[in-house]
Amino acid sequence: SFISFDLQMPSRQIQIALTDISLISISKLDLETLLDECPRLYRIYLKLFKDFHVKREIRANILQHRKPSEKVQMFVERHTKSKLYLTEIPQKLIASYLGLTPESFSRAYTKYRLRNVKT
Repeated sequence: SFISFDLQMPSRQIQIALTDISLISISKLDLETLLDECPRLYRIYLKLFKDFHVKREIRANILQHRKPSEKVQMFVERHTKSKLYLTEIPQKLIASYLGLTPESFSRAYTKYRLRNVKT
């Protein structure tokens, strides 16, 4: 987690990759040195940091203030890789991501598909 990295303490979060990944790492000191020495990279870092937090806040708002059908609709229509995720990732994990039970997700997603069938 970012908090763990920034404060240099163990994380309480567990991250699980759903597909094969390549992972790189950098120490906090090396990152800070790099950002100090390269202003262009610092600007890119700030933009990525800002974008991440904007998306995180939007997701938190969706999870707190939307009905299951709205959560599913927003996931499918706004998430650029939703079609891939819906075919490659178990629905129970998508349900968890959306703050739903697998049963609620299944009902809401079935209704969404029926409403959006092209005739």
